[in-house]
Amino acid sequence: MKQQPNYQVTQQIEGHYHQIAGRDIVNHWTIEPNQPKLLSLCTIEELRAQRDFSKEIIKDAEAKIWGSLPSKILMITLPMFFLCRYLGNGGQWLFLAFILGVVFPGFAQLKLINRERPVIEVERQRLNNIYYILRSYKIDER
Repeated sequence: MKQQPNYQVTQQIEGHYHQIAGRDIVNHWTIEPNQPKLLSLCTIEELRAQRDFSKEIIKDAEAKIWGSLPSKILMITLPMFFLCRYLGNGGQWLFLAFILGVVFPGFAQLKLINRERPVIEVERQRLNNIYYILRSYKIDER
């Protein structure tokens, strides 16, 4: 669950008999690390919110993969390549089209998939953990 940093400020009034004129105010800052709450310690509502948040992260990562420019190029050039090959047109032009239209976008797409795959796997594991915790509370949701 995404949390904001936690800052605490305390003020001490120092000086002789806390007189208003000439008093010293000292600020003491305590910055606590932003640690996520363990799923096992979350309430049912927090688990549901985390589940929805994880689903959104997965949806965004998949949209980033399949909505990217290399993916769109491959959706057009890959069927055209196989169609040209099936019809027997080509030769040197077909090889150049294969390199420019399939290989380069394919490598770019593979790089994007490899970057987003760990995010998707972590969030799916979190969804599974939330599911099992909710099941232990006798709440059957998917």
